[in-house]
Amino acid sequence: MLGATPIKYRSRYTGVQIDNLLASISNKLDKSHISNDFNGGTEIVASAELAKILYLDLNKFNDPNYITQLILSIPNALIFTKEDKDKIDRLGGFFQGSFKDAATRNASVSTVGFKGGELTFLMGNSDNHQQLDYWDAATLSWKMSLFEKQAEDTTTSHTTSATKVIITIPKTQYRTAKYGLRCESISQVWYQEINIVQHVDNIFWTTSLSLGDNPSLCTVTSVTQNTQSILVNCLVGANTTTKFKELMLL
Repeated sequence: MLGATPIKYRSRYTGVQIDNLLASISNKLDKSHISNDFNGGTEIVASAELAKILYLDLNKFNDPNYITQLILSIPNALIFTKEDKDKIDRLGGFFQGSFKDAATRNASVSTVGFKGGELTFLMGNSDNHQQLDYWDAATLSWKMSLFEKQAEDTTTSHTTSATKVIITIPKTQYRTAKYGLRCESISQVWYQEINIVQHVDNIFWTTSLSLGDNPSLCTVTSVTQNTQSILVNCLVGANTTTKFKELMLL
């Protein structure tokens, strides 16, 4: 509502002219300066549709599946998962290198953080042979890698004298074998080596290098075979213990 004394303004345009000027504004935007493509231009503006396309394309990069497929579309491109990275990291620290001997290895390799299974290669061990060692996490020490089963028995006790199978050898794996056999009582001991050769259906054997003070503690009576194994039969004395170790297998 106008005040009691309204303020008056003068205009160079009449009311009709003002109406005509306002009505002509919609025709003042030159549509030829609106671009709907990516050709560029310094005096051209992008259309709303073009802005929408740009927005949708840019928003795709927020989708990890789109990124994955985009990378896979590149020739010879590979995507590594976290599991793959862990495997590569594991392999990277798995083999620790070749060394002249154990002393050089021990002085060169820090085992801090080792998880077990790390490998080193010794060009010469205490016997001047090459040796592959692995880090044993249980004992926190280097252990020599074994490439075949070591036939070593635990100590077995015998309360009565009897003939028993003391050593069993896989028949299909080995044709020649040599074992050391130790038998002892409280006050006496007897050691001997057993040599065995298998050929076709025949078993040849002999004992050698016998040492000790009582051969009756353990006497090899026969070496027999079945379809699976070669069996070393021994007459052991009462109240004795026996233990054997593989010396050679061929």
